[in-house]
Amino acid sequence: EKGESEIEFYTTYYDFSENSLNKTKQYIELEVGMNNRLDAGVYFRFSQLESDDIFSFDGYKVKVRYRLFEPDKVTLNPILYLESYMDPNFSITKLENKLILTKDWGSFNIALNPTIEFEIDEEETKVELYSAMSYKLNPVLRLGLECKLSEYGDYIGPTFSHGSEDIFISFGLLRAIRKGSDQPDQMIRFILGTHI
Repeated sequence: EKGESEIEFYTTYYDFSENSLNKTKQYIELEVGMNNRLDAGVYFRFSQLESDDIFSFDGYKVKVRYRLFEPDKVTLNPILYLESYMDPNFSITKLENKLILTKDWGSFNIALNPTIEFEIDEEETKVELYSAMSYKLNPVLRLGLECKLSEYGDYIGPTFSHGSEDIFISFGLLRAIRKGSDQPDQMIRFILGTHI
């Protein structure tokens, strides 16, 4: 909502079982509600290879999201999403355009997220589809299933989140059901978020 702010800590582990390329990425995000339909956020991106002792600073990510309609006015709630990745020197390396479609039926939620990603340095375009469903067991606990489909690999796995709007944690595991040779076998993500 307008004037509300939140900080989130993302940790994602990329597991490549056949070699030593395992990697951990850490994002710190500050998000602010600009009005009741628009929010903006900035991420600070870090990464670490399993063979390294320290995290390296990878740069920034900036995002804006805009909700087109009030959630109760349409069947699927559409949200426009744009984000850009920047190196530490603020040069833009990647742009992502997303359409987020969500719908709640009581305690059950579904979300679809088609994504077009443009790598500026490599002049390459990637198309991905994320989808998820979850069920609210009680006011602070949700269980779900998430999947990611792309030409580089397909992943599916369980998710769970616990907490309220004031503070929450989320955990997910995605395992490959089809992947390219340079893609991870599984991805594990943990998120901690809180209003500030």
